[in-house]
Amino acid sequence: KNTCLINEEMGSWLFLGVLLTSLELAPSLPSANANAGAIPTPPPDLCGNCTLCIDACPTGALVEPCVLDARRCISYLTIELRDSIPEEFRAAMGRQVFGCDICQDVCPWNRHAPASASPAFAPRENLVAPEIEWLLSLSEDDFRRTFKNSAVRRTKWRGLIRNACIAAGNALARGQHASLQTCLTRLAASADPIIAEHAQWALAQLTRL
Repeated sequence: KNTCLINEEMGSWLFLGVLLTSLELAPSLPSANANAGAIPTPPPDLCGNCTLCIDACPTGALVEPCVLDARRCISYLTIELRDSIPEEFRAAMGRQVFGCDICQDVCPWNRHAPASASPAFAPRENLVAPEIEWLLSLSEDDFRRTFKNSAVRRTKWRGLIRNACIAAGNALARGQHASLQTCLTRLAASADPIIAEHAQWALAQLTRL
């Protein structure tokens, strides 16, 4: 229902791969259709009556089962969107600065999903739950050096700072990390209008305390 592909053994925490070949290969069939000449049928619906992913989505991006409104999805907002993030979604974004995956976190099929032992998938040192102040202080050179060969490069420096401003604003609204105010005041005067606007929004969250 969260529009992700579910594997009965691995859940939805997986990458899809494609192999191009000139070989003529017969598709594998579910055991129920394993008879010679059987026409492949779609796998069964594995979600049943569960709506955990729909209920947990902070911005209501899962508008109904198997239907995602990408314009509301935090992963789209923090990674793909290049412009200002609509104000109606900012408070719901919490501290998410790159992607989300809450709908996968709550999925029962992922309770026993195996973790990869490959070093290629291991988190980089100092990049597990980084401090918001540190993110706000990154220069463009710092960003390029820190996230070289990382998917985080997709959001670009401006996008990451924009996202961190929202996370900082949400922290301020909860009375946390008063030291963020100094970082945000500096960014509010930025020559970049997107960064300045989001920093100003974050500072305004102080009035919600």
